[in-house]
Amino acid sequence: MSTIVYSRPGCRYTEAARRDLEERGEPYEERDMSGAPEAVRELAGLSDGTFITPVIVQEDGVMRLGFGGV
Repeated sequence: MSTIVYSRPGCRYTEAARRDLEERGEPYEERDMSGAPEAVRELAGLSDGTFITPVIVQEDGVMRLGFGGV
């Protein structure tokens, strides 16, 4: 499993997280919540209903809500 980034369009924190992962050469899968109800349900189960984006789930299972100050 690679790192998973739950995102939504126009989120500057998601964009910053993407850049960070790419600069570090870390592979990731992005799941856009705007058009994917299954991703929303998945995220709700992981984050106890918190929908701050991005939510980053690393390979080792560590989850971070937000990026760079949020």
